[in-house]
Amino acid sequence: MANFPIEVKILVKPAGFFKTGRLALIEALAHGLSNNALAEELDISIKSVERILNETNAKLGNKAGKEHKDLAKIFNPRLRLLTSLIATDICEVHTDAPMRYIENLSEALEQTLVLCCIGFSNKAIAELFEVTEKAIELRFTHLFDYFGVDTKSLRIENPRVNLFISAYCRNNIKKAQVTRLYRETQFSRIDEILMKPAAFLDGLDDDYRIIG
Repeated sequence: MANFPIEVKILVKPAGFFKTGRLALIEALAHGLSNNALAEELDISIKSVERILNETNAKLGNKAGKEHKDLAKIFNPRLRLLTSLIATDICEVHTDAPMRYIENLSEALEQTLVLCCIGFSNKAIAELFEVTEKAIELRFTHLFDYFGVDTKSLRIENPRVNLFISAYCRNNIKKAQVTRLYRETQFSRIDEILMKPAAFLDGLDDDYRIIG
C-alpha cells in the first residue's frame, strides 16, 4: 500500500452496479493492494478478484470490442479501472498528509508517468515511444525511486497502482488531466492514437504537461 495515509471515497453508487463485494474490492484496489492481497483481504479466490475486476471494467466501457481484439492488452486492467473510477467521479482518492511535489522529472519520465496514470500497459507505452519494453521498465525503476514506491512486496502491493496514487496525491498528475486523457483514450480512438503516436505524445507536452 502507499507509504502514506490515504482515504478512498465512493462518490456515486450506480443502482445495481456496486454490490457489497464489488464495492469492497474497489476500495481495496484504490489502496494499492495486489490481487493476492485483495483475495486474502476479502476472503475470496484470486480468480474471483480477476473476474470482478474484468466485469467492472466491462461495465465502465474499458473492455475492447471484437474489432479491437488485438488491442485488448493496450491497457493495464487495474490501472485503467482506477483511472475510470476517478475520471467518471465514482471514486476519489486523497490524503491529508503533507506530500512533496516531485520536481525536475525529465520529459520522458513525465510522459511515461502520465501514460501510466491513464492506464497504458508497458507494451503500449513502448510502442508509443518506439522503444523497447526494457527501456520503459528502466523509466519505471526511476519513477518508483522518485515517488518512493516499494517494488519488493509484490504479493501485497501493486507498484503501478501505488505509483498512480503517489503521483495523484502529490499533484504530479491532476484530476482534470486524468479525466480528459481518459476520454481521449477510449477504445473508439485508440487506432488513431497508435497510427499517429508522435502527435499524441506532442499533445501530452502541449496540453497536459504536468510541470508548470
